[in-house]
Amino acid sequence: MLDMVEALVGPAPKALDLACGTGSIPDRVLRRFPEAPQTSARTRICRNAGGGPPH
Repeated sequence: MLDMVEALVGPAPKALDLACGTGSIPDRVLRRFPEAPQTSARTRICRNAGGGPPH
C-alpha cells in the first residue's frame, strides 16, 4: 500500500487517517515517511439499544 502511495505522490505525502482505530496504519506511514505531515482522528459513534443514534 505504501509503495503505491509513494509512486503516486512522492516521498513526502500528506496523510489524513479518519477513524484510525489502533493507529497501526499511521504508525506504518510515519516509519516509512518520517517527514510527512500526518493527522489522525479517532472517533466513536454510540448507538442506543434500538440501533439508532443516541438521544
